[in-house]
Amino acid sequence: MSAPAERRGWVLYDGGCPLCSGLVDRFRGALEPRGFGFAPFQERWVRERLGLAAGEVPEEMKVLSPEGELLGGVGAVLHLASRIPWARPLAWIGGLPGFRHLLDREYRRIAANRLAISGACPLPSALDAERRRRVRVSAASAGLGAALWSLFAAAELGGATSLGPIPVVFLLAPLILVPLAFRLLLRGADSSVNPGFFRAAVLLQPLAAGAVLLSFLLPPGVPAGLLAVPWLLLCLLLALAGLFRLFLGGFARLEEVAIDVGLLFLPVGGGWLLLSRLGASPIGFAEPIVMLTAVHFHFTAFIAPLLAGMAGRIVKKRGLYRLSVLGLLLGTPSLAVGWTLHSPSLKLAAVALLSLSLILLALLGLRGLGAIRDGRAEGLLGLSYLSLLGGMALAFAYGLGEFRGTGRIAIPDMALAHGLANGLGFCLCGVLGWVLEVEADYPRER
Repeated sequence: MSAPAERRGWVLYDGGCPLCSGLVDRFRGALEPRGFGFAPFQERWVRERLGLAAGEVPEEMKVLSPEGELLGGVGAVLHLASRIPWARPLAWIGGLPGFRHLLDREYRRIAANRLAISGACPLPSALDAERRRRVRVSAASAGLGAALWSLFAAAELGGATSLGPIPVVFLLAPLILVPLAFRLLLRGADSSVNPGFFRAAVLLQPLAAGAVLLSFLLPPGVPAGLLAVPWLLLCLLLALAGLFRLFLGGFARLEEVAIDVGLLFLPVGGGWLLLSRLGASPIGFAEPIVMLTAVHFHFTAFIAPLLAGMAGRIVKKRGLYRLSVLGLLLGTPSLAVGWTLHSPSLKLAAVALLSLSLILLALLGLRGLGAIRDGRAEGLLGLSYLSLLGGMALAFAYGLGEFRGTGRIAIPDMALAHGLANGLGFCLCGVLGWVLEVEADYPRER
């Protein structure tokens, strides 16, 4: 076979690699209409064009332009990403200082372990040991975070501090929920698509969470804002991990897509936390709205999709499950647009979409509890889903009151009641329940 002259370029890949072939199948529909063809290194004309010996397979994919220019590795990936509208953010990220080196290292890690990532062979022992170390670090961080949060909450209740309920509820996320979420990403979710730099996120989290805690001990201003910067950097790193997970895992499994989109939402929460600690009033919003936006994008936009993704492992009614997950993922940006445009109708519609989607998820989850193997996990997940039903009913009642102009629930009272139901009840109990459940798959690592 010869390369047709009318092609704008050829994507050359290892036809014996299941991961490579899967990625080709996934992106063929996006690249073929743009003039790109696909051919494995094993084809004769490819071997001749690249000067490969019989049986020789390059370690990285190639892109061959009509002019004969040959791009390889991450350069080839970014070249292709720049040709696909929805993938262009990856190409833009690759142009940022330092990120090209990070992406290049990650590409080489994937290329070297592509057979293990695709499941064609066992995970190398070094990588498996590294995964276990990350699990231990995240477990230790969550334990320490729980102790610090308990002390902070006790100080607030005892009058030693006077920050109010919103910061106390928020601190559940950086101190406890995010490191526990790491354990699910390393074990319960499809960990084969976690990027190598996920290790950096696991190591950065305790330091960033500690800085956030110190930030709340200072009045809003530049020093408090600077202490929130490491958390924003962590959120950006996790969003990049979400992009990698989407790239490797694709959109076929809605459970994993929900988790990945939740990771992509996190920088919004980190950005609004920074604004809150700086004492800023972006686009006319003041406290407590600024801090509540940070809360929303950590709990409803990140933890809730994570728990929805985990629930996909026990839910049997797939059609209703898809509706609940899609509504959850669409509800958050819709609500953000409603607040930005100061549109009561859009805010009410978004709150209704989020509430109904999460209520549906809770009902489906309660029905699927019989599939849970660990009794403790079953109890925690049952409490999580029941808390979600109560919290969403309260949120919908609040949104309806706002729309009618007859709201009788003050924002601080709503934040406390909804925060306890959603933060402690749904999120914390849910994440703990799933952590216990997935531990059953790793009895030797306990």
